[in-house]
Amino acid sequence: MFINVLGPMELTVGDAAVPIGGVRQRTVLATLVMQANRVVSTDLLVDTVWGDAPPPTARNQVHAAISMVRRTLARHDQRTILRTQSPGYLLDLTADHIDAVRFARLAAEGRALAVAGRHAQAAGQLRAALALWRGPALAGLAGGALTEAAARLDEQRLTVLAERIRLDRHLGRHHELVGELQELTRRYPLRENLHGELMLALSRSGRQAEALEAYRRARSVLVEELGLEPGAELRRIEQNILRVQHALPPRQLPADLPDFAGRATDIAQGTRLLTAETDGVPILALTGLPGAGKTALAVRVAHRVSANFPDGQLYASLRGEQGQAVTAEVSEHFLRALGVPPGAIPDDPQRRTAVYRSRLAGRRILVLLDDVTQESQLTDLLPGSAGCAVVVTSRARLGLLPARHVEVGPLTADEALAMLSRIIGAERVRSQPTAAHSLVALSGQMPLAVRIIGARLAIHRHWPLSRMVRRLSEEGRRLDELEHGGVSIRAGLALSYRRLPVIARRLLRRLALVELPDVTVPLCAALLDVGPDEAEEAAERLTEAGLIEAYLAPDGLARYLLHDLTRVFAGERLRAEEEPGERDAALRRAVDITVARRG
Repeated sequence: MFINVLGPMELTVGDAAVPIGGVRQRTVLATLVMQANRVVSTDLLVDTVWGDAPPPTARNQVHAAISMVRRTLARHDQRTILRTQSPGYLLDLTADHIDAVRFARLAAEGRALAVAGRHAQAAGQLRAALALWRGPALAGLAGGALTEAAARLDEQRLTVLAERIRLDRHLGRHHELVGELQELTRRYPLRENLHGELMLALSRSGRQAEALEAYRRARSVLVEELGLEPGAELRRIEQNILRVQHALPPRQLPADLPDFAGRATDIAQGTRLLTAETDGVPILALTGLPGAGKTALAVRVAHRVSANFPDGQLYASLRGEQGQAVTAEVSEHFLRALGVPPGAIPDDPQRRTAVYRSRLAGRRILVLLDDVTQESQLTDLLPGSAGCAVVVTSRARLGLLPARHVEVGPLTADEALAMLSRIIGAERVRSQPTAAHSLVALSGQMPLAVRIIGARLAIHRHWPLSRMVRRLSEEGRRLDELEHGGVSIRAGLALSYRRLPVIARRLLRRLALVELPDVTVPLCAALLDVGPDEAEEAAERLTEAGLIEAYLAPDGLARYLLHDLTRVFAGERLRAEEEPGERDAALRRAVDITVARRG
């Protein structure tokens, strides 16, 4: 049994929430939880429920509420944890069964790791602590000691949040922090430390002008609301930004992931390409399935070679449906990072590109362009002279780009196990080897899937690995389980799926009907009920989108492979978008052609 107070209070047994009762029972139980393993007097419970105006029957009503709570606990074999003990009651509950206690422990572990200089692990531990929160502490409950306890918990959350932000900043995750800090400063406008972190994140992302504007907004709020000028620390940050505004080279690379595993050959090849002496601009293009870890590999390679580009590193994600609009936004971002004042950035795309390449000329700068959706996005973002280098990631192969292409596929089983060990701890994996191997298999050895599984297990430290295996083994809910913190396997696949032409989407769906290791063009034609040329075109569009893999078999025929998780997604779309009759007819055609060819 677990009692959660970091948000609306809830009582859970296994995965199920247990109804607690009305506000009075919830208030009484919450007060006992906040004083777990200590005697709580009846007087304190009365004061918490009614304040200064209790009714004459208050003590009897508290006893009645206690009885109702006991009945709830008894239904789950937990009646004995709530005992009567003069002058009141005692809730005998294991500390780790209260989310607030787990939060405090994880936060303390994170701080210890930070003191030891293990900043990436410390940030991860604090992030795990913050992930326990579901809203304001004890939301919907109030009164006396309970209100004070909720306020203390909310303050502790903000303290841990600030500590995690400082660690992420130390790890170079400036660009990732900006959006979060902009939201936090809107929500907590009087917290100077958050304004300072926003200014630092903007400045170290090459956005000095925006950092100074953030200071001006903070000062305005403080003067208007409190009649006070910003404190010494905020003024010091402003002065430092002014002093180095034109001297800092951009350092925009995302942080290298501490749980990265494998890819040794790809890293070595990428490093050699980007650091080799050449007359042109070396371009490394990483393509592959959604969730294969293209971005993580690109970032790892970029950090490896960053010393060879002392004039800076530029980073941008071009993710989005409106390719050219995103490109224009990125080029403006890059020019600001390179010291061009906002008023001097041309509106005309050609003139803007000329200014951009002029700023790069004669300098050694690495440009990382993540999640490119179409080659036209790159035209205005590629450097024009030697000395610079480019790393590109894309789900689709960029055929026109003069680049060294590396296809990024699933990890090996050993690499996936190593990655899982780094996330949840090697001892936990070693102690449950069968379940760990099953998890890796169910993830399809895709890095994103392994990371999601690891993140969920890191939060639910009390779960045996077999519990996650059971949840993933149900194919119908596997993609539901592979989602955490707003990141999901399904979302990545869906984005690529939506961009496909109609016939390619139909082929992907119907490939889920065929449980074969690979398929040929004639089988694709049978599934679609079209000619071989049309079927091959559809299959090639899936290959270009990174949703299936193609290879030339020894018999000289092209064959296509469908990854396990893509097959699960395809099956979902098949059931959602096609009638049973259409599915049955496609399957019959596929069986007929398979039997005929074997005969």
